[in-house]
Amino acid sequence: MARCLPARLDVAALERAVRDEEIADVVQARRAQAEQFGFSGWDALYAEVERRAVLNARDVAAARARIVADPEWATADLTGWCDHRCGAAPLNYMAMLRFDAGRLGLTGPLNGTAEMARVLLDAGAPVNGNPGESETPLMTAASYGDADVARMLIDAGADLDARACPDAGAVAGGSALLHAAVFGMTKVLDALVGAGARVCSLVEAAAAGDLAGWHLAGADEQERVRALIMAADHERLGVIDELLDAGTPIDGVDTIWGRHTLRVAAEHGRYGSPRVHAMLAREGIVVGEKRVARLMRAAGLQGAFKRRRKGCTVRVAGVEPFGDLVGCRRDVLRDADQEAAAARRPEGRLGHQGQAALGDLRVHRRFLQSDPASQHAGDALPGRVRGRPRRRRSRGLARLDHARARAKKLCTTFGYAQLRRQHPDSTKPGEVLIPCENSLSHRGPARPELVS
Repeated sequence: MARCLPARLDVAALERAVRDEEIADVVQARRAQAEQFGFSGWDALYAEVERRAVLNARDVAAARARIVADPEWATADLTGWCDHRCGAAPLNYMAMLRFDAGRLGLTGPLNGTAEMARVLLDAGAPVNGNPGESETPLMTAASYGDADVARMLIDAGADLDARACPDAGAVAGGSALLHAAVFGMTKVLDALVGAGARVCSLVEAAAAGDLAGWHLAGADEQERVRALIMAADHERLGVIDELLDAGTPIDGVDTIWGRHTLRVAAEHGRYGSPRVHAMLAREGIVVGEKRVARLMRAAGLQGAFKRRRKGCTVRVAGVEPFGDLVGCRRDVLRDADQEAAAARRPEGRLGHQGQAALGDLRVHRRFLQSDPASQHAGDALPGRVRGRPRRRRSRGLARLDHARARAKKLCTTFGYAQLRRQHPDSTKPGEVLIPCENSLSHRGPARPELVS
């Protein structure tokens, strides 16, 4: 008996399987692989695997190239695969691709399904499927939830009101609208309603979100229960209120599909215990909210909640995390406040060396009074730096007129104190200083024409 092809088989894996065969001749090994999977030859097997790989990759250019070489590439069914034992038309396969992405190992955004469907349609793929098929491609897209492919089929003229075969599965004899309603594909359902698909029952009207023109009082209870389940499944809150006001039992069970209103709503994460408790209270059922929460938890039901944002910190094995980050921040802010307060004082702005130099400045203030050159140089300085320098002027250096002595400075008392710590007895206040790289050098006493 022939084996079926694995769902994730690609060309590279097929070549590896040929190399693993215990046959020295490559031609015979390929023929053995083809016979093992029920194909007439290696070329047919290779073409089938390559075609599915192109469809999975949604490679439009490669698909067009193969269609030019073989027009049946876009219409012949995919056969021999484990996940589609009865075969699947390429157009139907594209409608199922997004739903089957996990099984096929496809990751990332699955864009391009509609474009590939457009290529298949242009190559002759029937928009309503081949005669004798159980359902149309639009029903397949409605069942598997690919709204892009559904819109492409609608634009291509697909029959919106076609019916499935009586043995078509869970929605036998149903339209594409009913398929989307039963399987909870709200986007496809809205696209069908917007395109003018006919609503044929109260159940479909509840799923579409519009009960206008439908008489709820004369409807069968099971039909209203199914309509309530559809409204809960597609979040039609207004329809839910109308059905409950009409006397629809909130705890009713659908006898056809075996679904329960509260279970369907909770499975989709749309109703939590407070909302369920409120709905029960409105129906006159006296029960505590904690009991509702306990019963939902026991049944495995869970309401909607916002996803917590993941942290960006990566734990390192063997490293103890820091304890009190809030307290650490408080200490840092307190230290910063203390440093800012110290910086407002002259001693705080000067640092350790500046504080020592300021002490020398206080000791050597008498040089300005005893040295005539220093007094003469002091007359040329601005009034705000004569005598004792103001605290706001921490450097203690006064610039000369830039037009007469560019980049030159006079050594004031504070400048003298700084230089004295680096070069004792090397200069005196009133001498001209020339800025060097990261330091100051002196040039002897200031000339009268510079300071007059």
